[in-house]
Amino acid sequence: MNRKTVAQIRQWIDHSVFHHVAQEQSAYTLWEKLGSMYQAKTARNKTLLMRRLVNHKLRGGISVSEHTSQFQDLVNQLSTTGWVFKDEEQAILLLSSLPDSWETLVVTLSNSAPNGKVTMQMVTDALMNEEARRKEAGTEQSYVLISETNRRGGG
Repeated sequence: MNRKTVAQIRQWIDHSVFHHVAQEQSAYTLWEKLGSMYQAKTARNKTLLMRRLVNHKLRGGISVSEHTSQFQDLVNQLSTTGWVFKDEEQAILLLSSLPDSWETLVVTLSNSAPNGKVTMQMVTDALMNEEARRKEAGTEQSYVLISETNRRGGG
């Protein structure tokens, strides 16, 4: 049972980390080693996680759902080091992770926030809706292009 558990944990460990825990034979010691590496409340760990969080950006090809999940994972990792964000701080950081092409949404949300405070729920809902709208607009544009091409005899 222990070997299977160790094998299961190792399969999910990034290659850059594997050499740090390759000698561990017990699932418990392997897990403890990983915990000491990633959940330590050291200034170095806090700095590393905070840098990852503030540099986390929505990139093309990644869904809003995946982006917000990665964002929340970083926030959760920081919370294990004792760094806890208020809801509004998280919402502002998430808005800050959006590319310039989302600027209209950022400004609209910021200006329409009740009592001048954005919330994570407000931001995530708006992001999901905007992604759906953009996908729909892209589908409509593709349909128009296909129709135009067919009408001109190109398809």
